[in-house]
Amino acid sequence: MHRPSSAVTLCMNSSSPVTVVMTIFCCMALHGVVVSDVEAEKQAIAHLQAVEGFNAANLKHANTQEKVVLPAKEDIVAEKGQQALRQGIEGFNPSALKRTETQEKNKLPTKEEIEQEKKA
Repeated sequence: MHRPSSAVTLCMNSSSPVTVVMTIFCCMALHGVVVSDVEAEKQAIAHLQAVEGFNAANLKHANTQEKVVLPAKEDIVAEKGQQALRQGIEGFNPSALKRTETQEKNKLPTKEEIEQEKKA
């Protein structure tokens, strides 16, 4: 993998367009790529002419297949129910609860009651 040179890093951090262009041309020259301004301009003009002269009639029709399947109505309804449940749980306000006292209805037998049952 090719790592950018310090000149390219300088180019990326520079705000001057002239510095950027000059750095790119210097890097290209260092790597043996020789492109003159005239050649670069000719390539840019040729590219623009190719884009402008594009004929859409030469394209072939392509049949597309939808790969993403939308959820069924039942799935959407189930998910909305789950979202409502989550919102109810997350939005629960415990301070709205009333204070209650617990009353034991099944009390444990005392020692005397246990001894009376053992004697019986």
